[in-house]
Amino acid sequence: MDRLAHIFERQAAYLESLKPIYADNGFPLHASDWPLNFQGKHEQEEFRLLAWRYTEELVEAMESFDDGSPRNGYHEEMADALHFLVELCLATGITYSTLVTGIESAKFKSEDDGDSLDFVFKRVKADPIYSQRWFGSIRSLGLAMMNLRQRPWRRDNRESNRAPFVLMMQATFYGFVNVCTRTGITAQELHNAYFAKAKINDQRTESQKDYCEHGLPRQFCTAAKHKDDPK
Repeated sequence: MDRLAHIFERQAAYLESLKPIYADNGFPLHASDWPLNFQGKHEQEEFRLLAWRYTEELVEAMESFDDGSPRNGYHEEMADALHFLVELCLATGITYSTLVTGIESAKFKSEDDGDSLDFVFKRVKADPIYSQRWFGSIRSLGLAMMNLRQRPWRRDNRESNRAPFVLMMQATFYGFVNVCTRTGITAQELHNAYFAKAKINDQRTESQKDYCEHGLPRQFCTAAKHKDDPK
């Protein structure tokens, strides 16, 4: 399987497994079917939140790399950043092919161009436009978010232009890959890091089953409900 497609497929399955937890915690958008309504006010705020989570993880990776932390710790932070970038793609209906090509009508053909992750890594290495390391990806994501026109403090509905948003999301991903190439992470290492962290995420999700919707261990769930019940 194409490695980027593999990551997208795995992230979609992981998000599906989290729906009951999001629903219990009062986050209906995360518990609903994706992609979300691209033009919606509440949905666009969710997009911005996911964009911030990606930015935060990328900065954590930067700090990990610059302070000389063990390489596997840096790889894990980059995997976390990729996790949220792909989640943002899934929320906005961007497929792995669209992320690679920047055009929603285009399909990346692995049989012609090889593995899509390798394709992007090779393209970034060959293109001098990708000269910046950390800031390039964050700047592109900011430009993507600037195309979202809905605001929670406005009564009017302003339609967002999707095409430039998609192009800037592509630039964000290419900027992310540029960070990888300039800090010594290969396409295979990125794929490995993502799935290593996926196993940890699965374990954490499984452990959440031992807690009720009140945030207490399940053996205390009845007591918690009685405490909340005025009767």
